[in-house]
Amino acid sequence: MTFFTHDQVVKTVSFLYPDVKNGWDYRALMEVADSPKFIPMSDAWIEAWTAEGIAQPSIEYLKQVWAENDLENWADPNNQPTVDGAQTL
Repeated sequence: MTFFTHDQVVKTVSFLYPDVKNGWDYRALMEVADSPKFIPMSDAWIEAWTAEGIAQPSIEYLKQVWAENDLENWADPNNQPTVDGAQTL
């Protein structure tokens, strides 16, 4: 069985609301198996949404956005490393 994972929730929320941050404005959680492999056991959900002025999206809506926008292949520009200037040791 395939579940909508924590990582997919975070990536979709980042796509829709670039300034909303997991762990700060909301928490994405999901149930995993008690094993070293952390196998998903349920769809993820959003816990404690506190983003001001933005209504909490449903997981069904996030799944739809994920599928319609091919977010599996989207590189979040807010989650990319940046380098300014020369790097020296």
